[in-house]
Amino acid sequence: MTLNQWQERLHDHFARLRDDRLRDNEHGVLYALEHGLTNPELDDLGGELRQFIYNSPPSDRHSLPWIVYSAEIGYHFLGDEYWTTFAEKTPSWLESGADLVVAEQYRVRGASPWPERWARQWAPRLLRVGGGVKDSISGFTALRLIVLRQATRGADAPLLTADGWAANAELLARLGAHARRIEVVSSDARYDLKQRPSRSSPWQQLLAAWRSRGLISAARKGSALLVLALLAAGRPLAAQDSASTPAVTFPVGERLSFNAKYGIFNVGNAVMEVVGLDTVRNIETVHIRFRISGGALWYHLDQTIESWVGRHDFRSRRFSSIQDEGDRHRERRYEIFPDSGFYREEGRDTTFATVPEPLDDASFLYWVRTVPLEVGKRYEYARYFRPDRNPVIIEVVKRERVSVAGKKWRAIVVSPKIPQGRGIFAEKSETHIWLSDDPQRLVLAIQSKFSFGQVTLKLKNYVVPGMNQP
Repeated sequence: MTLNQWQERLHDHFARLRDDRLRDNEHGVLYALEHGLTNPELDDLGGELRQFIYNSPPSDRHSLPWIVYSAEIGYHFLGDEYWTTFAEKTPSWLESGADLVVAEQYRVRGASPWPERWARQWAPRLLRVGGGVKDSISGFTALRLIVLRQATRGADAPLLTADGWAANAELLARLGAHARRIEVVSSDARYDLKQRPSRSSPWQQLLAAWRSRGLISAARKGSALLVLALLAAGRPLAAQDSASTPAVTFPVGERLSFNAKYGIFNVGNAVMEVVGLDTVRNIETVHIRFRISGGALWYHLDQTIESWVGRHDFRSRRFSSIQDEGDRHRERRYEIFPDSGFYREEGRDTTFATVPEPLDDASFLYWVRTVPLEVGKRYEYARYFRPDRNPVIIEVVKRERVSVAGKKWRAIVVSPKIPQGRGIFAEKSETHIWLSDDPQRLVLAIQSKFSFGQVTLKLKNYVVPGMNQP
């Protein structure tokens, strides 16, 4: 049953309940817990709401399903932190909210001098910031950190150039360009709590607001031009910080095949490939995959890791790892939201903070092919999507010649490590990667320690569209 159908069903149910009570000369008060749904139906209703909010903010078209859902949580709730419990049971609730919240102060408690009241009333009219915000000089705002990061990314000039009330308006105008959703809430101006006379003059603030009209207008127009440019380019707003030139330049169809060797014995094979282009939450992504399969005697490993990385910004949006090792089976799937600064693991009803430019195990294997590498240098990058496992460390060990795939190559040898990581990039794996010393930076070999010993993956053949094959 869809949410629209749930809304219709609950509306009809409560309407009948109201009519019955009025007919019996009873009060017309209705309680949300009188919804008449069974426990399985409540589970279905909750599932539909969680699925909807995963992609979209709550809608008033589904008001009755939300009321019933919220009331049921309250009925079973014990404690004094209802909204914490609500957020835990509704994982996407917080993520679907506003990026910027402004507390507008139009209610006054306590007495204030008439010049201050008059200036406070007129200054917002001079400094209009758009986005539905009327009290543009409010100093009370809440925002997601990603909005601040985007507003200051690559900027040489300071974020704010005005002072006082005008600075509040300038901040809202600049942040508004990067906020997908802006909300306003009301609050009281508490003059009754003032401990000392204000150091600012209302007339000076109003004069500064008049002089800053052009500045705030320019900030607003800059926001509008940004949105128009994105629409003209046909790109979704969620990709507003993407470059027009692809950051992921590996061609679709690139496929590198490896033999897995344990000493002189062949123990399996591996493949890393660019599977194709895909779309994740309206973002164009490159789908890449790395699979290793094999074993020896009592040991068997079959692992596939896949990544969907933004084509224009090289940031992970989705990651999965499926592993069969011996008699153990493990699956991990993650949805990563770089613009909102969090990731979610499938099967867990919560979210976790991530870094501004996240990478996962699979995308990291491709990204390392794009960074400048100088022999003897050690590089550290805070780009792994799980912050507690940063920094990612790359040590450039040496240059040497290797023979793989039927030819000799000049190679750069690097040693990558993900602290507290698992798999081939774990510190205990002591992994080394041989990259071709040319613009393609093909992975020629990977050497890593497993529980039974050291395994070396050697390139046996490769397909790179647009590149001459041996």
